Amino acid sequence: MASNRPQDHRSGNVRTSDGVELAYDQHGESSKPSIIFLPGWCQTALQWRKQYEDLGQHFHVTTYDYRGHGSSEKTNRGYRIARFAADLNDILVRLNLNDVTLVGHSMGCSVMWSFWDIFVTERHRIKSLILVDQTSCMLPRPGWSEEQAKEIGTLFTQQSLDEFAIALQSDARATMSQFVPAMFTDKAAKEDVAWTLERNLMIDSKSAATLLLDHVKNDWRDVLETINVPTLVVGATGSFCPMSALDYLVAHIPGARLVAIEKEEGGSHFMFWESPEKFNALVRRFIGTGEVST
Repeated sequence: MASNRPQDHRSGNVRTSDGVELAYDQHGESSKPSIIFLPGWCQTALQWRKQYEDLGQHFHVTTYDYRGHGSSEKTNRGYRIARFAADLNDILVRLNLNDVTLVGHSMGCSVMWSFWDIFVTERHRIKSLILVDQTSCMLPRPGWSEEQAKEIGTLFTQQSLDEFAIALQSDARATMSQFVPAMFTDKAAKEDVAWTLERNLMIDSKSAATLLLDHVKNDWRDVLETINVPTLVVGATGSFCPMSALDYLVAHIPGARLVAIEKEEGGSHFMFWESPEKFNALVRRFIGTGEVST
């Protein structure tokens, strides 16, 4: 794929407060508005390459690999959302980033919500949030009706979660070979799906399962109402994450707005990959003017 990568490119490592090396990349001039892209579960920073090659011309873009993912250090500790939130805080502080728009995809939203919940004194660094295709609670709570679970957009039962985690540790490639294609529309290029699969398999299966179990058990509903920065929620009509989950976010985050990308336009869980022009234009408008229409 031809690259429009800006010449102003920097890469390096940030050492976290518990001693793990995280690989990061920055694109664009440091004087421009700052964006940090946070990938989803088992994904790497390169999943955002269609964003930083374009948006790096307009913004100062930072991407990084979570611990155990991609080019970051492989470690046997810290595979929980709270620790990933602490790692995000280390990135912000060590790189001295301010007035940042955080863009989180899927599990990346949970990392953002955990950061917002725990690192209250560092919230001043955050200018705005873009939440991409993630429900605030993935596992029904005891006593919930089917209607409550549907409204909030839960994606697992305890049984299906346990079965998925066991299968992942038994045969990660076979399990992910079924899971990854479900994140794309049927129009996605086979080589893109295959590339994504290989990136997802860069984390060892035990760590991936540990992280998934922690990710799914969290309930972020009480955090939503505390968010007091401009927030854009992005969904897709062709995603397994139901629109009801995103409607719930908008109803409970003060002032939040929602845009959905249609399936026919590449609106999958990976809409930023299948429909990058539309997604990138949406990000540019939201950060620049507050407009959210597609």
